[in-house]
Amino acid sequence: MTPDSLCWILTLVFAAAGAFTFCRGVRRASAVDRVGATLHLALSAGMITMVWPATAGVARVPQLLLYGGSAVWFAVLPAFDAPARRGKLELGFPVAMAAAALWMALTMPVASPGMAAEMPAGGAHAGMSMTDGAATAPHVAVVAVVWTVIFVAAGTGWLWRAVHTARVRRSFPSPAAQALANAAMGLGMAVMTGALV
Repeated sequence: MTPDSLCWILTLVFAAAGAFTFCRGVRRASAVDRVGATLHLALSAGMITMVWPATAGVARVPQLLLYGGSAVWFAVLPAFDAPARRGKLELGFPVAMAAAALWMALTMPVASPGMAAEMPAGGAHAGMSMTDGAATAPHVAVVAVVWTVIFVAAGTGWLWRAVHTARVRRSFPSPAAQALANAAMGLGMAVMTGALV
């Protein structure tokens, strides 16, 4: 698989998962759900910009504000929404996704020693092809491995839930479809963080 092919696959994954979550969330009565759905869509768009080298450094400060603000929002969500409605996976997954996106946005420019000389003008970091075969800084690799394990576990958990839920509920958009979208997002994040190892 070529790097461009992987970029396109990740773009489709993040776009589809983000769009589905947004469309499902904005149809709910709760303002909290609508805000969460909008943040999911924005996070998906942000991840797509990270995928492509040409756009990875676009609007970096707004990206950092988006990821940081999203992480805070999802972390304090239980204070505004009944925790009984959501399990640990539902509450923890968007926090981890936003926090990992923030970490990647901060880490990519320094992930590989000597990368500064290879960066395009303006300081843009270099998306999925950021390492260009160079060794990743050890501390970055360790954290990237941790994130990758987390997202592989989360993605697998969501996939299992999608299959299990599909057996008992067949309405659309069903919880199974949302779980499948989350699984795709989680595994896509695992690929992104794994690229930093």
